[in-house]
Amino acid sequence: MAVNDMNRVYGFGENKYGQLAQGDNIDQMSAIGLGAFGAVFKVRHKLDDKIYAVKRVQFEDFSEEKKHKVFKEVKTLSKLNSLFAVKYYHSWTEGIHLYIHMEYCPQTLGSVLRDKPLVFGRQSAEYMTIDIYEYFISCKIFRELLQCVQYIHEQNPPIIHRDIKPDNILILYDKSFNTFIKLGDFGLATEHNTPSQSHTQGAGTPQFMAPDVGLNKHYDIKVDIYSLGILGLQLFEINTTDQAKYSSTNFFNQFNRLHDIIISMIEALPTKRPTSGRVLLEYNQWSVDRHIITANDTEFNEIISELSTKDNSFFYDFLMSKTNSKSNGSGAFGTVFKTQHKSDDKIYAVKKVEIKDFSDDKVNRVLNEVRIMARLDSKCVVKYYNSWREGIHLYIQMEYCSQNLKAVLRNKPQVFGRQLPAEPMKDIEYFISCEIFRELLESLQYLHQQNPPIIHRDIKPDNILVLCNSNNGVFLKLGDFGLATYHDRLTMTQCVGTHGYMAQEVGLRQYNCKADVFSVGRIGLELFNLDEYL
Repeated sequence: MAVNDMNRVYGFGENKYGQLAQGDNIDQMSAIGLGAFGAVFKVRHKLDDKIYAVKRVQFEDFSEEKKHKVFKEVKTLSKLNSLFAVKYYHSWTEGIHLYIHMEYCPQTLGSVLRDKPLVFGRQSAEYMTIDIYEYFISCKIFRELLQCVQYIHEQNPPIIHRDIKPDNILILYDKSFNTFIKLGDFGLATEHNTPSQSHTQGAGTPQFMAPDVGLNKHYDIKVDIYSLGILGLQLFEINTTDQAKYSSTNFFNQFNRLHDIIISMIEALPTKRPTSGRVLLEYNQWSVDRHIITANDTEFNEIISELSTKDNSFFYDFLMSKTNSKSNGSGAFGTVFKTQHKSDDKIYAVKKVEIKDFSDDKVNRVLNEVRIMARLDSKCVVKYYNSWREGIHLYIQMEYCSQNLKAVLRNKPQVFGRQLPAEPMKDIEYFISCEIFRELLESLQYLHQQNPPIIHRDIKPDNILVLCNSNNGVFLKLGDFGLATYHDRLTMTQCVGTHGYMAQEVGLRQYNCKADVFSVGRIGLELFNLDEYL
């Protein structure tokens, strides 16, 4: 039987065939890696529909000492509560297995390092230098790595990880704190209680192991600094004897300082290695500021656009978050980018949807957006051109519109000299507002007159697009059909849309095209300044 620390039963019965435990409550999806003592699986919990990682350790033939080490990993994980370490939920034993239930992270630093040269167009990493964008990203990664190590070293007593390597560095974006990097696999971690304490000799991965771990049993937290230094050599692709190839870059001074720091981290004598905190104090000396990265708008946007097309979305997501940048917009299921086609030199909008972890139902809803857009051919609706799949992403190519109605509503009072939005509109502003509202109604009428009728279900200012260079006298277009559906059945999905623009009946299962009319009515209140009704 499996019980967590709240005495809740998660599974029971005999596990004859080595499947994951927890009875009927989890779906095993795939094996995703090997830890120090066992295999790690990606699972979906049936009760909350969330994705988790579960490490399974078979300890049937383990010695008592080895069993103690396995249970020590659980003890270490349970003590850590930080965005810098993979989150532990609970653990249980069943038969000859121990299961450790943890936060799921979709990839490791190992995959990031493998993809990095190709993502930045360096087919031969040995001879090509990294550019300032790649250097900026690498510095930010290294900084988060140092913060992770600093966190465990500042515990009381300090924790030595002893197996820091790319495959044990996990990637998961934390929006609240704008971090991506977490330490994982604490199977070899140990507490360092006293300066004279002895530890297991030879623990870790040889390539990243400090010489003091292999030579004797008396070592301390500085062995993790050595491992981090070796990782730094890989991250920045540093040849310890050759700095000249970076002499022509505009970050050569910063690189020189970084080079010296990393060399000091892999000193043979532990006392000569700096602490992670010491390296972090010098961050501004070896990194480049984000304002330098974003100074050239055209070049930066080109880099962003290029990164957005890569299968590994980490680089795009990381650069966007670390420069506090925003994409062109977000749809119901993905992110929209402004792109320039190399063949015709025209500007398009491309929606990128990651469908790797989507259920079949959610994938079908995304494809339904493509099917609906492909049917629509009107000046009232954003034009669909093409769609395709690449790896784990679906791309939808559409007409590019330079702004949306939200921006228009935000700027309208100032444009017409109304210091306070509550001031009455004058004739010209009222006329323009009436024309906007008429085009909105015409767009809605077009959708509802399809056979079968189409309910948009997410009409709001963000999804009303504006094409300023219109040749047909129409400026407004309906966009983002990610929640749109055909009205061809009695019951519909409930609570679909955006709060504030959603009709009350959408909270039930029986509604029709009038739900869109309610949404347009809410926009009308904003458009004509009827705030007392909002």
